[in-house]
Amino acid sequence: MRPMEPFNQDTDPNTNFDYAAHVHRTATAFPRIVLTASGWRRWLTGHPWVFRDDLQLIEASSGDCAVIFDPRGREVGRALVSGRSKIALRVVTRQPGPWDDRLFLLDRLHRAAARR
Repeated sequence: MRPMEPFNQDTDPNTNFDYAAHVHRTATAFPRIVLTASGWRRWLTGHPWVFRDDLQLIEASSGDCAVIFDPRGREVGRALVSGRSKIALRVVTRQPGPWDDRLFLLDRLHRAAARR
């Protein structure tokens, strides 16, 4: 997994952290996966994972949060990569675009807490 930019939660992020650069990382900064046509069909049904046989290109390691591309090269979301399982991808989000690890985690934690 590629290292994240440092974040110090005890300080003001506007003065000690280049937050704009963190938020606007491009998809090229992440490991990437390209789906096959059958993988793309599975993705479109909303299936929460993708099998290894449904991957056309894997430029990611086990444990990575990879950017997922359809067979035409369009970014379609992100998923966690498993290097050993037949279930190679576990979908994290189906939203393409800029990615902020910190905001994503905070959102998921807030939603989980709201369900309790």
